[in-house]
Amino acid sequence: MNKNDIIIKIKRDHINRYDTHPAIIAIAPGRINIIGEHTDYNDGFAMPVAINKYVFAAISKNTTNSINAYSDEINDSLFTSLDELISYKGWHKYILGAVNEIFKKYNIKNGLNISIFSNLPIGKGMSSSAAIEIATVNAILKLFKIDESDKNKIRICQKIDHKYIGIKSGILDHSASQLSKINNVLKIDFNREVFSYVKMKPMKASWILIDSKVKRELVNTHYNQRVKECEKGLSLLSNLYKKEISFRGISDKDLLAIKDVEPILFKRLKHVLDENNRVHEMEKFIISSNLEKIGKILVDSHYSLRDLYEVSCPELDYLVSLSSKFKYWYGGRIMGGGFGGNSINLIKQGKEEEYYNYIIKNYKRKFNIDVDTYKVNFSKGVEIIDNISAD
Repeated sequence: MNKNDIIIKIKRDHINRYDTHPAIIAIAPGRINIIGEHTDYNDGFAMPVAINKYVFAAISKNTTNSINAYSDEINDSLFTSLDELISYKGWHKYILGAVNEIFKKYNIKNGLNISIFSNLPIGKGMSSSAAIEIATVNAILKLFKIDESDKNKIRICQKIDHKYIGIKSGILDHSASQLSKINNVLKIDFNREVFSYVKMKPMKASWILIDSKVKRELVNTHYNQRVKECEKGLSLLSNLYKKEISFRGISDKDLLAIKDVEPILFKRLKHVLDENNRVHEMEKFIISSNLEKIGKILVDSHYSLRDLYEVSCPELDYLVSLSSKFKYWYGGRIMGGGFGGNSINLIKQGKEEEYYNYIIKNYKRKFNIDVDTYKVNFSKGVEIIDNISAD
């Protein structure tokens, strides 16, 4: 279904389920990250962009002093009193986290009906979790006519991750979903919280995601460990140099001081420094539409994520290796937090089907797994529909 079909469906479903039409529908896109992995929580740089896959949140008020929610994707319901906004189910936490934070900040006590629909694959590195947060937060704020800045909306969503989900995320995913503009790539400076846009000319190439079918569970992996390792590495350097050290204040030469003493911490910090440099290089080559250079940066990033940050897996390494033998592949890498999920690939326009067939056949032979493939187009950030009629 396209976006308009989904809007019609979610409106009808909301009316059927709650006997009232939604007052607001917020539409939050997923994202791909072209370059800049694990730089967001390290005060670095990244270049994400929203894609044409979305989470929809329809919302209305009720008079029952309860939060009622339903997810079409998961086929599951949530019902809880305003006096006990607690649940241990995964998707419930995102909804109740948003309700808790906004209601507490603005002293709101009102029942809600929420309908969630998604055509954004879950757990595939396209930030379905950030999209549900952005959609829900924007919908609630709009419903109660609360005028919050984009930055504050992003911060609320990040707080949901930290406080309710248990992931020490940065703001990359939420920023892309909230702030993206059509025909632009968002460039984020996380240290200064500055957002800029890189104009993307039409390219004779397609962005293709290949789902390895290795499920990512960031809370139960080493994601938070990587956060702590970077913090520990910077602390070690600060003690060595007798001053506060950040990623903006160190060089490759500075890192050599810990290479032999703490080789793992050295590798983690080295990845972040190199990845920041790749972001700046990528900006130049996107502006000039240099497909070969863009591809090389993607491959370099993959090797760094594999060897220095150690967040790859055999399946994704194989996808990159296999793709490198395809004539019309410019480059690609693991995308997202790591430990599974998708690879992102830049393919010559017109060669997409040939690439799909090549990957599907060989991956099946290697792992006996049927991969999923996605061609993604870029999208604008969150969209809010109000003034919704009952028909």
